[in-house]
Amino acid sequence: MKSRGMIWLFFIAGILWLLVGVRDTFAPGFFSFSGHVVTTSNIVLDFAAAAVFLAMAGYSVAKSPDLKSNGK
Repeated sequence: MKSRGMIWLFFIAGILWLLVGVRDTFAPGFFSFSGHVVTTSNIVLDFAAAAVFLAMAGYSVAKSPDLKSNGK
């Protein structure tokens, strides 16, 4: 059960970072309380963080023995 929770947390974190990247692409500074200017490198890092979290979720699903289907 612990691995399922971690997989969902990785997946949710990846989706949230993806939404942050899309937000910064189309509306920089929207719902942001900091005064810094969003640059292209910030947007790239947002999408990279999303890719890392989604990859960790996928890797966890692939390597988890209790989540693999045994054909039963």
